[in-house]
Amino acid sequence: EPDLFSKNYFSNHFKWDNDFAKEKWFMLGGSIGADKWRFEAGYNLVRINDFVYFDTKGLPSQTSGVTITSAFVQKEFKLGRFYSTNRVVWQAYDNKEAISLPNFTFFSSLYFEYELVKKVLTARIGANVFFRTKFYADAFSPATGQFYNQKTKKIGDYPIVDAFADFKWKRAVIFLKFDHINQGIPNNEYFSALHHPLNRRIFKFGVSWIFYD
Repeated sequence: EPDLFSKNYFSNHFKWDNDFAKEKWFMLGGSIGADKWRFEAGYNLVRINDFVYFDTKGLPSQTSGVTITSAFVQKEFKLGRFYSTNRVVWQAYDNKEAISLPNFTFFSSLYFEYELVKKVLTARIGANVFFRTKFYADAFSPATGQFYNQKTKKIGDYPIVDAFADFKWKRAVIFLKFDHINQGIPNNEYFSALHHPLNRRIFKFGVSWIFYD
């Protein structure tokens, strides 16, 4: 059932009174993998009839339907004390007026793990990389607090690199992290939505402690 906000709204800048039909969802997916080879692959298909979305004017609208197809491959590598986890996601869709997604998304984590004190203290140092191809990311309307479609500018093709070090002592983890360490490299096109940049380079530290029940 479309939410009440998309059906009825009145303010200084916007007003609408819609009689939307219920959305109908069909989802099909599956995956296959082997722990021995540290490998996994999967496929997903989603069909949404009477899909409700916010159009380029920031107004709720309903289309006959949208189909989204995606597939992923994930592989982990181990060489001595070096570990690497890599995941690639492919996406395709048929209704480009109602939705926009990056065709490819890539994530990779490379780290070195070493036991400083046997069975007591383990150190892990490495970096994560996230990348997605260009697409028309949603814009944001402060007047309604909603993200909506835009066809003005594509964002993407920008790698986000985080460096980290953590130390696991029994059930506690002390972590140090440098988010977006590559800020401005290769360019300054780091946006999460139209005109909304990602966080700048920032250093974080803390403790994660899992208590017994």
